[in-house]
Amino acid sequence: MRRRNIDPAFFSSDQVIACSVPARLLFIGLWTLADREGRLRDEPGRIKRQLFPDDKTNVELWLRELADVGLLDRYSVDDEPLICIPGFGEHQTIHPNEARSKLAPPPRDREMSLQGPPKEVNVHRNSGPSELKPSVNSGPSETPKPPSGAVVLVWEGWLASTGRSGCKLDEKRKRLITARLADYPTDDVFDAVRGWERDPWPERKQQNGIEILLRDGAHLEKFRDLWRQPRVAPTTRWNPDVDQRIRDATARDQGWHPPANVIDMGRVVNA
Repeated sequence: MRRRNIDPAFFSSDQVIACSVPARLLFIGLWTLADREGRLRDEPGRIKRQLFPDDKTNVELWLRELADVGLLDRYSVDDEPLICIPGFGEHQTIHPNEARSKLAPPPRDREMSLQGPPKEVNVHRNSGPSELKPSVNSGPSETPKPPSGAVVLVWEGWLASTGRSGCKLDEKRKRLITARLADYPTDDVFDAVRGWERDPWPERKQQNGIEILLRDGAHLEKFRDLWRQPRVAPTTRWNPDVDQRIRDATARDQGWHPPANVIDMGRVVNA
């Protein structure tokens, strides 16, 4: 086990708050088991013996909880189950003599290494302590600008879907939405922020932060597809004009300007 740091921002992270208190404690404990790349073997029994030796615990349940909100990546390489904590090195001070990882990286990291060194690498930081996503650009280092008004449109759609009227569109959330809009059409992102409504998982209503829904491409596609091909009935019905407007908007060029009433496009009508 190794000494690790705890950033004070950890306790107010939306991702962390979305987890149960035991899962949060497990997450901190995993830092001490992980190597300098944030990797460790996915062995719930061994993790339990190391972190909770005298307690009756369900480490597997908490690992699933952490993975679901994006605080962990669980994957297998050559039939070896592994865990990786995204952005681990960005939030820890690694001793220079600590040995390099002997464990395989997550698949997406291996794919990036096979492509050779990128010309520019940007890191988009979301609100969670582990929220780091590298994106590779062959040209300028800035994230491409989304269509005018698209960020606000996505944000208002999420507010209308969740009813979290007290949340603010701060700079971290703007960067998160902008990063997803750089890789996906506006209507994909818009559908993703309301797709949580059709997730059959009973805890999704409490874990529907935009930082979770748009954490990366995999999460976006999951919730987008839930909206378009639901497995359960939605809890709300949207004004039918909303979908048409969003598709009209994304069909136009990058110079599109939203109408004056764009803020009203995401209103929910009672079912």
